[in-house]
Amino acid sequence: MLIRTKSTQKLSTPRLFLRAMALAWQAHPPLAALSVVLIFLSAAISPVQVWIFKLMIDNLTALMGQEQVNWQVLLMPMALYLIIWMISQAAESIEGQVRELMALRVRSHMQGIVYQKAASLDIAFYETPAFYNQLELVRTGSYRVQSLVHQLAATVRRTITLVALLFLLGQINLWFPLILIFVSLPHLTLQPHFARQKANLYINRVPEQRMMDYIGWLLSDRDAVKEIRLFQIQDYLLDRYRRARERLFSHFAKIALSQEKTTLLLTLLYLAGAVTIWVLTGLQTLAGTISLGNVVLAFQTVERIQAGFLFVGSAGGYVAEHTVYLNALFEFLDLPPDAVPDTLAHAPETAGVAADLSGPIEFKHVSFRYPGTEKLVLNDISFTIQPGEKVALVGENGSGKTTLIKLLTLLYDPIEGAVTIAGRNLRQVDPQMYYQQIGVIFQDFVQYRLTAKENVGFGNLAEIENMARIRKAAEMSGATELIERLPHQYETVLSRYFEDGQDLSGGEWQKIALARAFMRDVPLLILDEPTAALDAYAENAVYQRFAELTQGRTTVFVTHRLSSVRQAEKILVLKEGRLIEIGNHDELMTLGGEYADMFKLQAERYQSPNS
Repeated sequence: MLIRTKSTQKLSTPRLFLRAMALAWQAHPPLAALSVVLIFLSAAISPVQVWIFKLMIDNLTALMGQEQVNWQVLLMPMALYLIIWMISQAAESIEGQVRELMALRVRSHMQGIVYQKAASLDIAFYETPAFYNQLELVRTGSYRVQSLVHQLAATVRRTITLVALLFLLGQINLWFPLILIFVSLPHLTLQPHFARQKANLYINRVPEQRMMDYIGWLLSDRDAVKEIRLFQIQDYLLDRYRRARERLFSHFAKIALSQEKTTLLLTLLYLAGAVTIWVLTGLQTLAGTISLGNVVLAFQTVERIQAGFLFVGSAGGYVAEHTVYLNALFEFLDLPPDAVPDTLAHAPETAGVAADLSGPIEFKHVSFRYPGTEKLVLNDISFTIQPGEKVALVGENGSGKTTLIKLLTLLYDPIEGAVTIAGRNLRQVDPQMYYQQIGVIFQDFVQYRLTAKENVGFGNLAEIENMARIRKAAEMSGATELIERLPHQYETVLSRYFEDGQDLSGGEWQKIALARAFMRDVPLLILDEPTAALDAYAENAVYQRFAELTQGRTTVFVTHRLSSVRQAEKILVLKEGRLIEIGNHDELMTLGGEYADMFKLQAERYQSPNS
């Protein structure tokens, strides 16, 4: 369910805690340091209050019956108790604010680390369901770093307080703290056990939870809801969501019921210990061996010690639960770049090596299948693209056109053969430098819910503030008119998901995506279905400028509309992952093969039935 490798190792509990605390400290060192100070301050307050209260009772008892009352002896402990109480209230309030601020800081810091790791992983990871399980688990559980640190800090604080209270209680009778420790040990050991059960259950149910989240998204997404209403499948989806929810709930309920039964028995056990101490304290009082102040101290400490043990036990449960999640988190952060099959293999010596795009591009006996599958999507493909040449890829859906583009854009490596540029294998070039040398638009381009300026400017981030460059790219793609009609033109957010946003049609989005590709003045332009969502007039306008737009550039484009490939100097015809024909339009029409049949079939669609 999660990605495991030979190098995957669970951290020991101390190392896990230290690493979590280090991450929390990195999120905001000043707040973290203040938290530590407040922990020790809070830990000392409760025992001091109990001791001062005992002194007040003993002093009051000693003054009873005296004709001359020494008010200083009586009032000084009371004043000190009041000061300590005020300090405790202030510390508690400040600690709450600091904890809230730290939670925001740490969660934001952790989510940034998770997203940074995800962005650094090879695209092969995104073909693996186990990766999505792991990403969902750590993304939604990123808050647990702060929770673990908070629980550890609170446990340390309560433990210090407990030790001090047990010491005070031991001053009355050495057996009293031993009795309380004995009746509390089962609670301290069983709470972490139940917490680990819950955490492991959730981790094992991550795929089911992901499906529930997806169904929830379908039922609330604006685009999906139209089809759901028309096909009337909302009740089916709701029923599927409820059944998954009930299965998850029933498993948690079994653990919770078992935990509550155990907790009730342990509470009765502790109550028996507390009653024993109270009875013995009463007997000692009647025998005159302890003061009234010690009686009050015994009753107060027993009650606070019970609360302390309950807290430490519960905190131990939370710590155990968080530990399970954090092991998964650190396993994710420590994933090696080759943790899944078919990741790109680039040696360290490729850093800084640019591709020589003045030379020919060659596919040499290239075969490929997607990670986790057995079917070859490309099978023994060989061809050459000369510098400055315009090449069209055509073929039926599923013939391998887009996959070939993905190999050329260095998103995947061939499983056999090689892709070379100027004789150098693409595996031997720096991917980051290569991406700066090419302009790309995929058929499934991203529709960023950001401004029009950003949607175009992302094509060349270094020029995102260069409005002249952005306007030129928009003009080249035919997007200028639609952008200038928007309420805030280039500053308009392209989605009604946000306030003052504006929706675009599929064809309008395609123009924006084309503009993004034209932001770069690069030697290699790769266009996957660049006009698929455009109407006939808009497509004609784009291709009228195509020669100008691609002048001096090597251009590879995929299209289903064969009327637009006449200007290509070379056409590659793919079928079921194989290259079956190659040539220009006239040559392939003369050949009378697959391309000619496809072209004639499309041409017939545009002819009048009566012609």
